[in-house]
Amino acid sequence: MKVARVALALTLTCVAALYVAVGASQPWDFETYYHAASAWRAHLDPYDLIALSSVAGKPVELPFLYPPVALIPFLALSFLPLSAASLVWLGLKLGFLAGLLTMWRKTFLLGIPGEAVLGVTLFGFNAAVLWDLRTGNVAIVEALLLWTGFLFYVRGRILRSACFIPAASVFKIMPIAFLGLLLVGPSATRKRALAVVWGVALLAGLLLAGWPLTMRWAVILAHSIIGERQKGEVNPSALGILDGILGDKHQALALTLFGLYACAIVLAAYPMLRRLRQRGSPEEWVIVAITLWILLAPRVMIYSYVLMIVPALFAVRHAITSPRMQALSYLVLMTQGLVRLLPGRPPAALAEGPFLLTLAVFALLIARIGSVGSLRSPEPRSPLGGAG
Repeated sequence: MKVARVALALTLTCVAALYVAVGASQPWDFETYYHAASAWRAHLDPYDLIALSSVAGKPVELPFLYPPVALIPFLALSFLPLSAASLVWLGLKLGFLAGLLTMWRKTFLLGIPGEAVLGVTLFGFNAAVLWDLRTGNVAIVEALLLWTGFLFYVRGRILRSACFIPAASVFKIMPIAFLGLLLVGPSATRKRALAVVWGVALLAGLLLAGWPLTMRWAVILAHSIIGERQKGEVNPSALGILDGILGDKHQALALTLFGLYACAIVLAAYPMLRRLRQRGSPEEWVIVAITLWILLAPRVMIYSYVLMIVPALFAVRHAITSPRMQALSYLVLMTQGLVRLLPGRPPAALAEGPFLLTLAVFALLIARIGSVGSLRSPEPRSPLGGAG
């Protein structure tokens, strides 16, 4: 049995490695970061596609949309040739992913078979991790910073948590909402409020660090937000799905329906949140917060579903009691991404897969917490390491 499990893990790893290797030669997101950093180093506007195309020596179509401070990690890489820089970036992210897996296994995913964790991490949610590795996005970096913040939150070190959550938010801003977790932390109320204030101030300071270029970023970001809304497999959010169904001519209706949907999700979650407030553990708060964040965010790019790997595994482990059903659920989570690796274009319906899986996780959380008030298993669990 052990040999079979090791063989399965190796097979999954090889399939994932082959998929990444085939597509990693064109990491279009990283290329934008690289050219933006090169433009900034050449005293050009990193938010101007003409400037990016000038330093790249070819047309660049994807704009750089992150704050100026987010350019800093890419400045050193911009001194290398693009091909070498891409490999270094990929190597760094593989190391970050290994760190994430270690953290998850030791803290949040106790009792889950290693091959299940590996398989769902690589192929779950339309293979979000592999998308990130192939395109060179920052999702794995963002996830490592966020989960480090969550780890400190679980261990009661909320001031440290209030440093890592803003650091993770310098790319896409919206994760700063996770500071709300600190208000339900184990420390005194005054300390929680101070930690939240500190986190917001820290993010503000990081955003203003690139002034006056920060104003240029704000304008570009505003144009991006009010421009064409992305939909389909790159933005499998509730709003993205509604836009895909209704079309560009009915965006106002899509927004209205999204608002009604968001109200329904909040109403459905309210009893669960009340029970968590009474008896929930910090780990459970993290799991529920991530699930709600994914469901309620109007824009959730496929890479962001990297965050849902742990909630999905956690919900299956603690909300499903049958070992056979647990194994089947892990298989479903893996298969949903593996199908996309088959030759030819996958069915269009699979684009909504990550969102539908998140809804299923949400339903599991409501059913379990609504009935027993906690996802904690009746058997003893390993301690989380005290105050850390």
